[in-house]
Amino acid sequence: MTFYLEVVGGLFVAWFILVVLFAPHIPYHVERPLDASSEHFIRVLESACLVALEDGNHLEVFTDGPQFYPAMLDAIRSAREAVNMECYIFQNGDIGGQFVDALVERANAGVQVRLVLDAIGSFGGMRSATRRLCDAGCRVEQYQFPFWYRLHRLNNRTHRELLVVDGRVAFVGGAGVADWWHRSIGREARWRDMMVRVTGPVVAQIQGVAAENWLECSGEIQTGPEVYKTPPAAGSVPAFALRSSPSDRATASRVLFQTVVES
Repeated sequence: MTFYLEVVGGLFVAWFILVVLFAPHIPYHVERPLDASSEHFIRVLESACLVALEDGNHLEVFTDGPQFYPAMLDAIRSAREAVNMECYIFQNGDIGGQFVDALVERANAGVQVRLVLDAIGSFGGMRSATRRLCDAGCRVEQYQFPFWYRLHRLNNRTHRELLVVDGRVAFVGGAGVADWWHRSIGREARWRDMMVRVTGPVVAQIQGVAAENWLECSGEIQTGPEVYKTPPAAGSVPAFALRSSPSDRATASRVLFQTVVES
């Protein structure tokens, strides 16, 4: 009996690896070339990706942790109504402690704090801090914890690194919260990455992206006026926020990348 169980278990593991790593992908291509400088090009992107281009935004690029972490912490510390944050990686350490301190302080001051952490990317790194956050009134959710009924989606992770404060300022980019973005560790050089601070009308779209995985984790549809606002124009950059989910085979981000590259 044990032998048969081992065989069945081995076959399941082999099947799972094949599905996760080698499932065929859709061969994306554009129907016909587009002029990337045309109004039609923008219309195609808006329609195919279900987005709307918003004028009047300001974008500021921060390169490497010593630049973007202080800017993000300043935004959190200045929050008056709501902080929504989503991370693939959130680890304890020097910089993680600073973020936890800032979030706890704001929650104690009555600010709504919601934090979504990927269950794999942040595994173990926030266990000791989560109780402190929750005791202060922060709401912390794990994205896609690997329960048995989710094994077929084990590799569907959230790699979003988002921070939205008071519905008026947002940070998007590639960095989570961990000391390896903050400083060199031993012989390992500090990781290079970028985050972008966004102000202007498109922040409302970014908040909608953040709300998607909060909904999946908690079942709660965010509707509060402290979360969704119409920020005034802050600059001259047209922008849209593209929502893409690991649960979709045909991702909007792939549509965008393919169309831009082929154009």
